[in-house]
Amino acid sequence: SPRAELPHDAFVRHILDKCLRLAYLERLQKGLPAPFVSHLPPQPAGAAAWGAVDPSAVAEPGSMQAKSVSLLNRLRSRAEQADVLDWLQREVPPAELQTLVVHSLLDAGAKSVSHLERLLDKFNWLVAAAAQDGPARARVVGAVAAYWRTSPHMTWLVLSKLVRRELVDPQALVGWLCSAPERRRLAWPSTWEGLHLLFERSLSHFKSVEGELKAEEDKYAEYVEMIGGEEEGSTSAAGQRLETKRAISERARREKKELFANFFAGVCGAFDDHAKAAAAAGAPVETAWWSAAIGHAVGLCRRHIAEYSLSSVEAVVEVDELAAAVQRSVFERLREVSAWQL
Repeated sequence: SPRAELPHDAFVRHILDKCLRLAYLERLQKGLPAPFVSHLPPQPAGAAAWGAVDPSAVAEPGSMQAKSVSLLNRLRSRAEQADVLDWLQREVPPAELQTLVVHSLLDAGAKSVSHLERLLDKFNWLVAAAAQDGPARARVVGAVAAYWRTSPHMTWLVLSKLVRRELVDPQALVGWLCSAPERRRLAWPSTWEGLHLLFERSLSHFKSVEGELKAEEDKYAEYVEMIGGEEEGSTSAAGQRLETKRAISERARREKKELFANFFAGVCGAFDDHAKAAAAAGAPVETAWWSAAIGHAVGLCRRHIAEYSLSSVEAVVEVDELAAAVQRSVFERLREVSAWQL
């Protein structure tokens, strides 16, 4: 309707959409002034791969629905982890594993975010078993998005919880997002809201680790001064703590570099494919998707430009091999920011 297109209506809907992530829909309905109730978004609804379930119907034997019921019954009856994993290996084809595990848990935890949190904490071993390598983790990400396909904000909320629990990693998430079937999401604001949160949390973790290392180095310096010098080949508790902190810091530093490298490689690959396909078809490069995705990507990279080496990123993505439109729209703009910063 014409009213729905007014900027202040869009703003109210956007704010209420965010509020829905923090409270039940019924609670918001009770507390809102009457004129705002019509702006509330619908209650997020997930969609399992086996569709809506009729409680009175019996699932067809061997179907994914029947397997989901069997899996959840095992979990509710507190079956041993080894028995559950053995059953999955015997009864569930590898191609169905991630969808079955993820959709079963999301369906069981769909009542509220806090309920889902408890399930993820209790059955993190189950998700970990379905996400044992990079391709499997990418399929877990895809299964989450498929379940919450009508609710992008729920997709990112669940993904953020999986990343925080180290059940999926940022590399798998970025790889899935930039794959050919999913890269349309690069034009969605919800995608970049999720990516900004992912980067902020990763960088916050890195800075926290660096701070802990600095504190441990200061403690060790005090210890060395107290004993009158560092002993050669010393294996003191203070020295061991320092080495542990250094190893943790090195791992965090490596993960930060990989995060930026994978992000640039993924989005630039998507942009390059789009630009070259457009050139081959004689079509314009600057579509609505291109403008939105490029703008969001450059904005994120500019925000964190002090956290990575632009020259190293250019080497990773082989910038000279990218389409001219990608070089101009991404890297020329970032070089300007980098030069100003220096």
